[in-house]
Amino acid sequence: MGSSGECRTHTSLPVTFLKSISTCPQLAPYKRHKKTNIDSEPNLIAKPLLETMEFLNHNPSLSTTLGLRTLPAGAPPVSSYAAGFLIANFVSAYLLLSSRTPKQYYGFDHNANPREDIAKYGEPLVAAGKLPRRTLERIKRLEAASANAIDHYPVFVAAVLLGAIAKVDAPKMNGLMALYTVARLGYAVAYVAIESDSTSRVRGYLFWTGNVACMGMLWLAGRKL
Repeated sequence: MGSSGECRTHTSLPVTFLKSISTCPQLAPYKRHKKTNIDSEPNLIAKPLLETMEFLNHNPSLSTTLGLRTLPAGAPPVSSYAAGFLIANFVSAYLLLSSRTPKQYYGFDHNANPREDIAKYGEPLVAAGKLPRRTLERIKRLEAASANAIDHYPVFVAAVLLGAIAKVDAPKMNGLMALYTVARLGYAVAYVAIESDSTSRVRGYLFWTGNVACMGMLWLAGRKL
């Protein structure tokens, strides 16, 4: 990818979006747990993402690398971190979110046909008291999160490659790739950890944040071609 001697700041989109999650009126009842007085599920997802973006915004070197601040005149060109982001998202989708590890731990992983494990062995293990119902549901969501990440990965790869071919400015691409990665990690955590239907809506925000990041890369590439 190409580098840029000057780029526009675009902190408002990710920061404003993440703030909208943490301050969303529909999620207000969940922000504090009534019994345990700890942060509830929406804040556990939105707050770290917002704090990450604010940290990057106030760190000059990282902010410049991610295109959140203007590159000073005479500064060396910003490098592209496309390879790192591609590898990180591949590892997350295919390894970190794999359901094989928990299935192996609970003794119902079968390499001959692993995709049938949950449907075939999950309920009998719960009935026998060898696997908690809540754990089985969490493993199901983990498998679904992995499938979603794998399905979405080619879209990310296509956006990154098109940006590279079009020689989109490295800071802009770095920023959008970082936004996509943070959103996808948050999406995976939300998918696995959140159990209630109402609170799980935060997952939709994160899913579309990743989509917007990919669309942004495609749009920037299209303008260059």
